[in-house]
Amino acid sequence: MIVNGSGTISGIESVNWAEGSNFDDTIHMGRYSRGFAQTYGMDGNDTLIGGYYTGSMYGGDGNDVIDATASIYGYDLFGGAGDDVIYDHSNGRHVRRCW
Repeated sequence: MIVNGSGTISGIESVNWAEGSNFDDTIHMGRYSRGFAQTYGMDGNDTLIGGYYTGSMYGGDGNDVIDATASIYGYDLFGGAGDDVIYDHSNGRHVRRCW
């Protein structure tokens, strides 16, 4: 399931790229992320939840929550501007701060 702003997108077979909006988005990659999908929250207070094969995750501006604990790869995790909370499976090895 992907919730973008106030809408919900479901019934997805595969996602290689997910991008939020300038609003508060929830993007849950779950089992749909294939090929190390990139996830971008953009502006707003976003919640990004990575799946098993999720690649890099970018929070963007706003107070974001990035949860990459389910990803076995969890490439770089970027909080962006704002007060972000990042959950990483690798003891912070992949966490990057950019503003």
